[in-house]
Amino acid sequence: MAISRRSTNKATKAAHKAKKPMGAVTLAQAGASIAATRKPKTARGARILKQKEPQLVEKVKRALMLFGGKSSQLLKDAMLGIATVKGKEDVVRLARRNDGVRPLEAGGEVLLEKLARQWECGLFTLATHSKKRPNNITVGRVYDGNLYDVLEMSVQRYEANGFAEKDASVPIPNVAPNSKPMMVFSGAGFERSARGKLAKNVLVDLFRGRIVDNVNLAGVDRVVLCFLGPDSGAAAGNNVSDDEPDEGVVYVRHCAVVLKKSGQNAPSMDGGRPIHLPYVHLVDVGPSFEFRLGRYRLPPPEVAKEACRRSLKPSDKAAERKASLKNTESDELEGRVGRMYAPRQDLSDLQAVSMKRMAARERRLARREREDEEEEEEEEEEEEDDN
Repeated sequence: MAISRRSTNKATKAAHKAKKPMGAVTLAQAGASIAATRKPKTARGARILKQKEPQLVEKVKRALMLFGGKSSQLLKDAMLGIATVKGKEDVVRLARRNDGVRPLEAGGEVLLEKLARQWECGLFTLATHSKKRPNNITVGRVYDGNLYDVLEMSVQRYEANGFAEKDASVPIPNVAPNSKPMMVFSGAGFERSARGKLAKNVLVDLFRGRIVDNVNLAGVDRVVLCFLGPDSGAAAGNNVSDDEPDEGVVYVRHCAVVLKKSGQNAPSMDGGRPIHLPYVHLVDVGPSFEFRLGRYRLPPPEVAKEACRRSLKPSDKAAERKASLKNTESDELEGRVGRMYAPRQDLSDLQAVSMKRMAARERRLARREREDEEEEEEEEEEEEDDN
């Protein structure tokens, strides 16, 4: 019985897929890829690499969204909702499954760090589903191309249009897709435990939008409410560790801001017409989530200290510049007056004129003076003889 070449090729491909799962990267391959990196040979290449380095102020922190080996429809919908609240322009979504990505296991972060460097993302969300940890979303951050911190959150509930009941006669307010939201955190659990503090920090980085210098309050049209409290429904999930107490469930609500008339006024600062104060009404427009906190991993203290550096304010820069200027005084008439200290000169290596040459030069000058005087005397004698 003859076997076609096409069938043999399919058999070999299936065997290769069975031996090695798709998306798996070994430590040797990762080390080879790191060793293959080259130094920039041109000034343009150096500038591009400098832009990819960690910055003190990052205007945009992109999020990498990827799926593990297994997922569920609830996870797919929740990931789409996170991308909507985050802003789809600042999100990189990968549809391919990645079996080798396990951030909380040894060696499981190699492929994740590679993808983060490839797509230049400082945040990542990984959706995985298993019997032990169902509907699990792992959120973390990457610093300088390496995994910084990780937090697992189990999706308890998700609603694309919000959980609140809406009146069909009242129109749903529109929300700009990439506008900067306000964020409100409520609950003592965000400040009580290390896991709650990490959850607050990660949610701020995930939903705060782009960093801007000024914000127009009239243009703020949405609010992200985060409340950490006890679970009103089901019992605690299986992904909660036994070492720390269960903080409860993180309730995330995406609300639109509706300004209505309140009939209250406030005096203006310049003494002019009073300012009309609006009545702020929040409408749950979704997407809305309910997460249960699970396992987590904090960064090393030295890495956290390096990553949390802040740029100096203008007042701090002026104070530092003033402290660096030494031996300076301010005068009303002359302005800034400085005292300059010159180092002591070493005259031992100074090349001076030879004493013999100096004596010979003095003798030549003296001889010339005598000859000039003799010529003047001879001229005077000749004039007297003529007279």
